[in-house]
Amino acid sequence: MPEKKKVLIVEDDEEIVKLLNLRLRTEGFETVSATDAKSGVSLASEYQPDLILLDIALPDESGAEFMKRMELSEQTKNIPVIVITAYPSKVRLTEGFSTVRESFIKPFELPKLIATMRSVLAESS
Repeated sequence: MPEKKKVLIVEDDEEIVKLLNLRLRTEGFETVSATDAKSGVSLASEYQPDLILLDIALPDESGAEFMKRMELSEQTKNIPVIVITAYPSKVRLTEGFSTVRESFIKPFELPKLIATMRSVLAESS
C-alpha cells in the first residue's frame, strides 16, 4: 500500500480548514493545519509535508512572507505550494517563488484542487 502523502494546510478560515481536512483525508491524504504563518512555518519544518496549501491573507503575515521564510530553510525550501486566496490581485505576490505550482481563487472547486494536488505531487516524486 502506498504511503499517504502529507499535506500542510495554512489557512485562517476555520470552515475552509475543516472542509479541506475532511475531504483530503477521505481522498487518502494525511493532513495537518495551521491558522497563521508562524505556526505554518513551524509545522512545515517539523512535519515535512509533501505539499502545502497556502492562504495568502493570514492574520500574522502575508503568504509572501511565509514563502520567504520557507525558502530560507534547507528543510522546507523545496516543498511545493498551491496558493489559495480570496484576493486574485494578491496572487502576484507569490509569483516569484519557485515552489509555487498553482493558485486557486476562493471559492474553488474541490475536485479540481484535488486533481491539481495529485498532479503536483506526481511531478515532485
